[in-house]
Amino acid sequence: YLLEEVINLVEYPYAIKGEYNKDYLLLPEDITTITMETHQRYFPVRDKDGKLTNKFILIRNAPEYSETVKKGNEKVLSARLADARFFYYEDLKTPLDNNVEKLKTVVFQKDLGTIYDKVKRCEKIAEFLVEKLKYNYMKEDILRTVKLAKADLVSNMINEKEFTKLQGFMGGNYALKAGEEIGVALGIKEHYYPRFQGDLLPSGIEGIIAGISDRIDTLVGCFGVGVIPTGSKDPFALRRTALGIVNIIIKANLDISLKDLVKVSLDALEADKVLKADRAKVETDVLDFLKQRIINVFTDMKYRKDVILAVLDKDADNITNALEIVRVITEKLSKDKMQALLQAVKRVFNIMKGSKDVTIKEKLFKTDIEKTLYAESKKVESEVEQATKEKEYADYFEKLFTLVPTIDKYFETVIVMDEDKNVRDNRIAQLTYIMKLFEKIAYLNKLD
Repeated sequence: YLLEEVINLVEYPYAIKGEYNKDYLLLPEDITTITMETHQRYFPVRDKDGKLTNKFILIRNAPEYSETVKKGNEKVLSARLADARFFYYEDLKTPLDNNVEKLKTVVFQKDLGTIYDKVKRCEKIAEFLVEKLKYNYMKEDILRTVKLAKADLVSNMINEKEFTKLQGFMGGNYALKAGEEIGVALGIKEHYYPRFQGDLLPSGIEGIIAGISDRIDTLVGCFGVGVIPTGSKDPFALRRTALGIVNIIIKANLDISLKDLVKVSLDALEADKVLKADRAKVETDVLDFLKQRIINVFTDMKYRKDVILAVLDKDADNITNALEIVRVITEKLSKDKMQALLQAVKRVFNIMKGSKDVTIKEKLFKTDIEKTLYAESKKVESEVEQATKEKEYADYFEKLFTLVPTIDKYFETVIVMDEDKNVRDNRIAQLTYIMKLFEKIAYLNKLD
């Protein structure tokens, strides 16, 4: 990207090699490279082993090249690196906990309070996640990560506005220098991941929980005060925020309820007395917003849209479960048994469409096949209950497959719309009962 940018800034691109003082290589590498690439549009130079050197390349118009141009650019870069070094070493003198207190002076959003307020809400959300995900043995480090995650925002390096791209990275570096646990330092850095589409995702549980806590507070908080994306307007990047939550949960394979997550965030907002909109509406709107992002992510993973909607329209609360169900259905679709099941689903659905009554009276059965289907479906019900409880979704479908021959025989021999209303209603109730088995984990009738 940088190469394309600089060669389009000049008419006759010409590469010039410059040097800077080797002492600046003692700075964290990202400080040096960002100073070169972002501020000066220079290219850092590495040796054959990939190690950063004190050389750099700048692109200028060919006629402009001279020793004066070279020295002038070296001088400018050195001045910027000197500023960076001053900021960095001054920051190392300030305890991180002092910076946390300074966050009380930084506004997050006018209706949602300061960054300090946000951190306190994130701590509550993180405590909930620690408990739910059974990471109590890491609770101290996780909560320490959340507490310090935004501390570098008031550091000289970030607060001077020249190195904002380093937020998180600097916080992690300062934490490490201050003697914090490695997992805490890494979590501070990684809680910002992913920063853009295709970016890295947090690798440690500290960064995972800190990142989710931060994002859900932003998402629910903004919806809670009426800052909702419309069209191309998304000032708080809430679409990216929601995508981050979805991708982190998928990558970390977290077993978590989105509804529970949104509720605990709403609790924190209410405790802060900053929730302005109706709580129930905010919950619904945020969950719908997250569902749309899940659809987008699953679509990007190349799953069929009808499969995605069949699963998510049934239940989009647990992303990890939903993805596994989508995967299993996709795998089964190529099998003849699955196609036969879907035919049976369509036949049952077309008859009982709209019915909710599952009150079945065995005394009204007039044929043996009705009794057989009822007995088999009762047996399958207990089996699929167990399979779904244990999240054995492939086994769930195997159990359903056993019903197909009996359902086919039932339709061959039974006229559902019997003249006797009681018999008719009883048969529709029996099919409604079976349809509920078909719809335990997905709306199979929505599959093409």
